[in-house]
Amino acid sequence: MTKVKRKFISHQNLHNILKEHELYNISAGRKGKGANLAECVIEDFDFSGLDISNIDAQHSVFNRCKFRDTDLYGVDFSNSRFNGADFSLAVLVKAKFYQTEADSACFDDAKMSQAEFIETSLQGATFRNADISSSIISECNLTNAVFDGANIRYAGITENKDDGVSWNQVKKEPTSGA
Repeated sequence: MTKVKRKFISHQNLHNILKEHELYNISAGRKGKGANLAECVIEDFDFSGLDISNIDAQHSVFNRCKFRDTDLYGVDFSNSRFNGADFSLAVLVKAKFYQTEADSACFDDAKMSQAEFIETSLQGATFRNADISSSIISECNLTNAVFDGANIRYAGITENKDDGVSWNQVKKEPTSGA
């Protein structure tokens, strides 16, 4: 396996990258530059409330970052690692988490329909009241994860390690006649 060399991004540089990304989004790609956060190390940054949809964030490390109420539509977090991440209220529709480490991450109240979690470690992660409808969660470590109140309608949740998972009051497919 190839070792990835990651670059540390300072808060100032990250602010500049995100400002260019915002301009890129607003101008439909005519101005600014789309953000690429692949192979980066980012620490103690608050992305809350930003629109960073469709960025590439593969092979990155996010230490103690907040993504609260952030638009992360279609973001690829494959092979990334999160330590102390807060994704509560975030939009993670069609986001990709392949071979990602997101232990103890908070996904409470997130909108994550059609997201893909494949071979991902989500030990102790919380998904309280999250919308994970039509998502795929497969071959993941869900030990002690909490899905209480989550919408799991039409989700493919298969072949996971699920010791101690809490599924209280999840919303599933309606039964016939309902």
